[in-house]
Amino acid sequence: MNGDWIAQVNQTMSGLLASHQSIFIHTGYFLFAGLGAIVLMLDGVHLMFSGGGFSDVIGSLIHRVFLFCVPLAILNNYLDPAPIFGNQSFCSTITGGPQYFAKEIGTVAFTQLSGQCLTYIKEHPFNLIGGVNNIFSTFVMWICMEAIRMAMFFVMSWGLIAQTAIILVGPLFIPFLVFQPLAFLFWNWFRSLLQYAFYPLIAAILVHVFATMLLNIWPSLGGVAMVPYFCLAIIGLFKAQALVSNLFAGSSGGGGGALALAGKFFSK
Repeated sequence: MNGDWIAQVNQTMSGLLASHQSIFIHTGYFLFAGLGAIVLMLDGVHLMFSGGGFSDVIGSLIHRVFLFCVPLAILNNYLDPAPIFGNQSFCSTITGGPQYFAKEIGTVAFTQLSGQCLTYIKEHPFNLIGGVNNIFSTFVMWICMEAIRMAMFFVMSWGLIAQTAIILVGPLFIPFLVFQPLAFLFWNWFRSLLQYAFYPLIAAILVHVFATMLLNIWPSLGGVAMVPYFCLAIIGLFKAQALVSNLFAGSSGGGGGALALAGKFFSK
């Protein structure tokens, strides 16, 4: 897990999209055509028996034209750059900014802490002569350092993996925007895309904070005394998903977790 891990994950996810995305986009076009035909038929029946005038017909037609143009434009430029999205694809418009900031913020801290852990492991091999205490302390530090490296890699790559899965199935949800009774499927998918677009960024911020904390206190403590801080960092890193969910739900998440338990304890 070296410094170019983001590029490796992105390359894998890009390969998945390149090899399978066309199937979902073609299916999205078929869904769009079918739902569009149903909507036009229902509108025609409604106008026929509603007794509306010419202005009502024109107003309904203009409304439907705009409603049809939005999902069609998204499907046409789902992964291909287009001027309407600033010479980017629709997906890149949503995910590009958070991914850029995540790479800038998280990569340096991840690389530094990972390098510090590897250096410690190389400089402190198992020494049977040192006795049981030496063996135990070295083994515990090995476990903690590998755990923090795995936690950092997991929380930052999980957002990219989930993001790719949501992008892959996106064309199946976009056509439902034209059919109001099922339009919530599109908006739920779009909200999920936004949420997981920001997941790597929030995870990168947490990685930067905890990695910087560990690097700053390492010289003064070192050894087994670092174990509680490693545990704290690992627990904090796995709170990334809850933090992103609270961000989009407009909640502070105060109803659970260690802070809530502490509050209940001291309120007694």
